[in-house]
Amino acid sequence: MNKNIKVSKCLRIVKSGSKSFAYNTLLGNFCELDNVSLRIIEAIRNNYFDESVSELPQVELDQAVKKLLSRYFIVLDGFDERDSIIDGASNYQRDVRHSKRVRKLLLEVTENCNLACKYCYVKHSRELSGKNMSFETAKTAVDKYFDIISKHNAQPIVHIRFFGGEPLLQFDLIEKVCEYIDSKVNGELQVKYYINTNALLLSENIIEFLKRNSFQIGVSLDGPKEINDKYRTYKNGRGSYDNITDKVKLLMQNGFPPEDVELYVTLNDASIGYLSETVQICKELGIKNLEIEILHDFDGKYNVSDEDRIKALVGAMDFGAQNNVKVSGKWLKLYNRLKKPSLNYCGRQAEQLSVNSKGDVFVCSGLRTKFGEVERLDEIFNKDEYLALATRISGMIEPCKGCDIEGMCSGGCTGISDALFNNSCACEKNECEFRKKLVDILIKNEAEFDFFESESYQPTIEKYLLDYSGSFRAYRERIERYALPE
Repeated sequence: MNKNIKVSKCLRIVKSGSKSFAYNTLLGNFCELDNVSLRIIEAIRNNYFDESVSELPQVELDQAVKKLLSRYFIVLDGFDERDSIIDGASNYQRDVRHSKRVRKLLLEVTENCNLACKYCYVKHSRELSGKNMSFETAKTAVDKYFDIISKHNAQPIVHIRFFGGEPLLQFDLIEKVCEYIDSKVNGELQVKYYINTNALLLSENIIEFLKRNSFQIGVSLDGPKEINDKYRTYKNGRGSYDNITDKVKLLMQNGFPPEDVELYVTLNDASIGYLSETVQICKELGIKNLEIEILHDFDGKYNVSDEDRIKALVGAMDFGAQNNVKVSGKWLKLYNRLKKPSLNYCGRQAEQLSVNSKGDVFVCSGLRTKFGEVERLDEIFNKDEYLALATRISGMIEPCKGCDIEGMCSGGCTGISDALFNNSCACEKNECEFRKKLVDILIKNEAEFDFFESESYQPTIEKYLLDYSGSFRAYRERIERYALPE
């Protein structure tokens, strides 16, 4: 065996009964290890080859070693995953400065809402003015966004999300903006529209418009009536469950594609015991997608233990699979990313422009840091604070170095870090133990669930390395040329 081969510092092996699963904490490639691969890894780690390895046919040994090299479970001397990520940083920052990373536009069309949810995160992210976005502001944002897309990106698909407050309070604006976008793209780009709504303002006219423009809809509902109405209330304290479910029924009755509707439930101390009932509600309403969002407990009012959260989430997935309802959430993406780790936590850093009703520019609706005004959009890409946030990527977040899920968690949510620690570039350390425990449990349940799903919109570490790191591309070529000495 070539002495220039070593076991990667980022390799993790998880035992579950008679099975062994492996992944690289920065480069992923999660898989079940066969006995030959296990023996080879142990032999390299101990620098000793017993008969079970040395007597393998040369072709079989060569194939097994090449497979382990291609997964970065073992590496050739001189390669370090983190060094490769750092090597690409200056090239990556160059593209950030030239706005080449921008992919998505979020329009916060109103700062008003027709509900008064008790745990609303907005008060923790920024002060609201109660203002509605004007068409002039929306048009400027759209023009600036498409200028960037046409100048720098060859992508055939663009993503535009309408957000609030409750965005349907501004339906007339949304309709006008979509018409304007259609006139701009003239069929040359595919536009994917998204809207987050409480559904209360849906009408047959609005539903027809959303269908015609192939919107994907996220509807918030926190479980059965007694739970939803405890938290998701009107401003007079009246519950919203009956009205929301009536509107979802109207949505489905008018032929809206069920695969384009997702029900959002917030996991808190009350809803945690009713996730199976929530799955059943989805089934009865004809909804096939349920996203469980972990409550960001800023005030310490909704405490739920890590163990209880994990038990509830895994149980909901199991029950959902039995009832043809796909249960997911950002917490599940941690597991999905064991195969293809993410460049950042949510795909918004340097990738999304979020414009509020006044024309102020943020990265997302949950982050307090204002980077500029939409009229002077080009100026924000060279600001130090924007570059610092853009470079908060897997492998370069100091407190996260060496973590078992470093490339899956990517430091967590920047908005939560900003709200809790007054530092958007810090790691979301309050959730570290929960996320590590969750991934370990999900790995050990691998045989029971088919968790992996595509994240086509999410930038990956591997794509970053191929685009920006010359040392990584050179290493890939070394692996291709590698021949095992006899």
